[in-house]
Amino acid sequence: ARMRPWSRHGWAMLLGVQAWSAAAIAWAAAGGHHAEFNLMDELFRWTNFIILAVVLYVVLAKVLPRVLQDHRQKIQQAIDEAQAGRVEAQRLLQENPPKTANLQQELAQIQQQATQEREDMARRLETEAQQLAVRIVAQARLEVERATDRAKQSLREEVAVLTVQIAEEILRHELRDEDQQAIMRRYITRIGELN
Repeated sequence: ARMRPWSRHGWAMLLGVQAWSAAAIAWAAAGGHHAEFNLMDELFRWTNFIILAVVLYVVLAKVLPRVLQDHRQKIQQAIDEAQAGRVEAQRLLQENPPKTANLQQELAQIQQQATQEREDMARRLETEAQQLAVRIVAQARLEVERATDRAKQSLREEVAVLTVQIAEEILRHELRDEDQQAIMRRYITRIGELN
């Protein structure tokens, strides 16, 4: 706000104070002694003083309101910024508990999901291990059966060869009963060895 111009009463008071001050200064300068009074010098001094006072008042009337306004604006800006900061801080305080709760909920969900994935993986690995064991046992059983079949086939072939050999030997020789029995015993013994 601009300063109001002084009223006549204000100017009169200012002039009175200045006149009294000037008289006091003159009396002090004269050391209390009577000095020759020069009216022109006194008027010149008073005129200069009044001009200086008016100029000072005009300058202050123009500059001081601007300075005060700038200062007032800075203070208001600081107050506004502080209030905005307080509002922002309150908003953050109000938002943080839900965010913290959401974060804790997300962490709990992640932990639960990780536990579920571990359990699923353990079950899957156990199932795969069981299936692998079943396949290994089935393969081993198949190999044993094949080996047994091969052994039986080999045994049959050996028995057939021995039977043919014995028959050829019997046919080649006219054998007595004792010889035939000895050949049969040898045949049975060899078959037993093959088993």
